[in-house]
Amino acid sequence: MAALTLSLLSRTAPSGRPTVENMGSPEAMSTSIVNGKASTPTTIALCTLASITISPEMTVWGAHHLRDYPGDCELPHGHNWKVIVTVRAKDVDEVGMGIDFKVLKKHVKQVVALLDHRDLNAMEEFRTINPSSEHIARFLFDRLENTLRTKRYFLYSITVKETDTSGLTYYGPPEK
Repeated sequence: MAALTLSLLSRTAPSGRPTVENMGSPEAMSTSIVNGKASTPTTIALCTLASITISPEMTVWGAHHLRDYPGDCELPHGHNWKVIVTVRAKDVDEVGMGIDFKVLKKHVKQVVALLDHRDLNAMEEFRTINPSSEHIARFLFDRLENTLRTKRYFLYSITVKETDTSGLTYYGPPEK
């Protein structure tokens, strides 16, 4: 299930209308929208949003081994990696979306399919580097970055989780 979370810190302007000052602050009001329904609080002031993150989650089933790793991970083994692709939108479109989940998922599925049910070590991209979670995240980011970039939104990060309790987030290459 995909969820969109909006974090709003509202203040009252001299006109008496609420305004959005800052997003993501500790004192922010958060509302999650799941399957088109808002959780509490149920009212959100209409405004231009400073930033929205949209994050569908997908699963990649695959196998790999880590060459020269001093332990069990050097042996071939499988994972059900959870992949979370986060797009950051500066504003919403005329329908009220940062990016349509259907559009975002279509692009993500095309790239995830390159890894799904594969021995990652047999792929050309991983013949000289280990298919670690770090390299998998970079692989996905590099293939999605240009597709998920418009004036309104851009690819923000890729999270790869090997288990429910272990994962990492890749934010792309450092700015030059």
